[in-house]
Amino acid sequence: MKITLTGKNVVNNTIGQFRVSKPVIYYGITISGVAKLLGLRHFCYCGH
Repeated sequence: MKITLTGKNVVNNTIGQFRVSKPVIYYGITISGVAKLLGLRHFCYCGH
């Protein structure tokens, strides 16, 4: 099972709950900046 997180998890301060050993997908444009700053792998279909 994979966990998918978006920028909403940053805004409501729940992103820390998902730093687990399971695969996590940081997805979407709203998480891109935070993922880059934190060194997390992320996917955004609009990104270049």
